[in-house]
Formats: sequence, structure tokens, C-alpha cells
Amino acid sequence: MSYSDVMLDLETLGKSPGCIVMQIGVCLFNRVGDAQVKTAKWNLSLEAQQAAGLKADVDTICWWMLQSDEARMSWAAGSVERVLPSHALGTLSDLIKAECAFKPTVWANSPQFDFSILDPLWRIARVAKPWMYFQEADMRTLKLVAPTVAKVLPALAHDAASDAEAQARYVQDVFAHLAMCPEILPLVKDENL
Repeated sequence: MSYSDVMLDLETLGKSPGCIVMQIGVCLFNRVGDAQVKTAKWNLSLEAQQAAGLKADVDTICWWMLQSDEARMSWAAGSVERVLPSHALGTLSDLIKAECAFKPTVWANSPQFDFSILDPLWRIARVAKPWMYFQEADMRTLKLVAPTVAKVLPALAHDAASDAEAQARYVQDVFAHLAMCPEILPLVKDENL
């Protein structure tokens, strides 16, 4: 199977570029047609990022203290395997190249957050990002285009893979909704979108 789309989600210890990324989640999917998806996630070494100069902010740490135990344990439990950012990003890049169509659309909610925070990590890890800026898409824009389509809730909120899958399912629902509008149909089927 070849996927046309990638949904990316991060769990972080900050809200701006240069913050520590605790978890990277990805969901490979097709926005139109096949509903099958493939998810993956990586828990990153916090110590390696701190040594590279990335930071945590107090507000985000306090916010995490208010989240569910399950969400925190998905990245903080002692039994969780943590990998170097270079390993996670290298594996993510290999996954996209192996499983996706040429030039997949890479989504985030929103790119201003996820992509901008991940950019310094690509540089620090010395791994080439497997997509170009023009392949990036914003899930929040779809919320404006199709405000009546219900949000898909993740199985576990604030787990990067679970959030990525829920967001991918939402994108599929929006495109299915738009396909019901005859004047929009040519855009929905456009593979260059």
C-alpha cells in the first residue's frame, strides 16, 4: 500500500522552536478512498535534547501536570524506551520514503506549531527532512472549510500517535464530506492538493 498523506503530531515541553520534544507521532493515510492507516511513535531522549541546548518551559510542565496519568505515562513511564532524536527522525524519514507516494502531503494541527518546533531537531539530529515546505498542509484550515464535520477524538488524548491518527481520520471525514459537494469534487480528487 502507498499512502498519499502523513499526519504529524508532537508532544513537547514547550510551545516554541527550541523546546524539548518528548514524543513524535505519525499516521500514514490516504485522504480520499482507502480508510486504512498506519501509525508509529517515538519517545525521545530528553537528556540528549537538553545537552544539545533545547529547553523546557515551566508553563508547559505545569500544563502536563493537569493531563491524564495515561497521557503522561505514554512518554514518562520508566519502562518507556527513549531514543536519540537522530534515530527517531531517521526512522520517520525511512518510513515516509518506504510507505508513501512521491511527495506526500504532510499535515499538522497546526504546522506553525509542529513543523516549526521539529525544524531545529532535524538540524541538531543532522537528518534531512523527507519533505519540502510546499508539501505541508494545515488541518486547522479544514475546520474552516467544513465546520459541520465533527472532530474525531483520539483514543488517548496527548499521546502523539493517538492524536495523529484522530487528526488523520478527521481529514478523511472532511474530504468525504467535500466529495458530496459536486462543485468541490474536482478539488477533492486532485492528487496535487
